[in-house]
Amino acid sequence: MTEQIGQKIIEKIKEAHIKPKPRWEFLLKNYVVWAIFAIAIFIGSLATGVMIFMIKHAEWENHPLEEGFFQQVLINLPFFWLIILIIFIVIAFYNLKHTKKGYKYNPLFIVLASIIISIIIGSIFYATGGGEKLEDTFFRRFPFYQNMMRPQGRLLINPEAGRIAGVVVEVNQEYITIKDFRGGLWKIVTTTDQFIVGQRVRVFGKMMQPKQFEADIMKPFFQHTRPSDNHCLNNQACPPLPMP
Repeated sequence: MTEQIGQKIIEKIKEAHIKPKPRWEFLLKNYVVWAIFAIAIFIGSLATGVMIFMIKHAEWENHPLEEGFFQQVLINLPFFWLIILIIFIVIAFYNLKHTKKGYKYNPLFIVLASIIISIIIGSIFYATGGGEKLEDTFFRRFPFYQNMMRPQGRLLINPEAGRIAGVVVEVNQEYITIKDFRGGLWKIVTTTDQFIVGQRVRVFGKMMQPKQFEADIMKPFFQHTRPSDNHCLNNQACPPLPMP
């Protein structure tokens, strides 16, 4: 009986011209899946490095207090990079489950391992300055990312309270022109040459009249720990930053 069944199976295979796949095809598929998993983890790590930079260097203390702490948290969270991280962790999880022995791994273990690996590599990426460079590159080259960053920048604009925030659009020997995140243009009289066109900055000082701002401090959009990053204008000592 068993022999008859076996013979029928063999005949069916011959009739359908079914040929066994070579071993190299299975190996190639497995290698591709592992490669996609590694790429997904790597991209997720880059996103983690940017998130660490943005969260650590956001100037929480200079946001308007009237907005409320919860809203400040929502504004400062790097949602774009968080979504990127989640997407690529899902991709990594899916691909690892489809490896030769992926079915043996606990799904929770795969997710946790992916997150931990992303944090470790992302921390190294951040420590080497990669997080800051990647975030700045995205802002300069991708308009959709610029639009996502505008709401955070708008919250920092309050000329009456002595602060504006925007992008440098012109630098010359006498002044720097800044386009704020609401579209207004401001001329900051200064002789500093430490800023470049396209750079995001925050300016602290006082508004003299509409669209004219006397600045005391100009600094990069994200807070840095190096004192040299805060440029006190007009050759004066840095005064305390104005608070909301």
